[in-house]
Amino acid sequence: MFKKRSKAQSVIIQFVLFFLIGFGVFIGVGSLFKMRSDIFRGDVAIASLKLTSSYLTSTAVSSVGCMECDVIESKVNIFNISAGYFTEVVFSSEGIETSTAPKFRTFTSSLHDLNESLQLDGSAPSIITMSLIYDKSRNELNLSSKN
Repeated sequence: MFKKRSKAQSVIIQFVLFFLIGFGVFIGVGSLFKMRSDIFRGDVAIASLKLTSSYLTSTAVSSVGCMECDVIESKVNIFNISAGYFTEVVFSSEGIETSTAPKFRTFTSSLHDLNESLQLDGSAPSIITMSLIYDKSRNELNLSSKN
């Protein structure tokens, strides 16, 4: 009788050990895929921020480049939700700062050094139409949101 009980105990212990090993492998592989997904999501978010910054920089440069215009208003539609985040754009004395909302990644650009010659002001989220206004008389580039 003692031998049968010992055999049953070893089967139970073997089952528990295999279950724990299998569960550990499952958690390990799941964590690996989650980590890789987060890294990929971060890469997509920063690439989207750079693209948005480049797009707004090119719009600003083309607005400032008009020699015959006094006031230029450009409407910009981005409507971009990359990697599950929408983009927040801020114009300041440092340049243009694009960041994800909620804050996950941030990218700052100098607007091709226009931040040194122009007064930059304003902010807007990418999920609504943005208005980029260049006033030549005040030497000001303003970003605002339009509904």
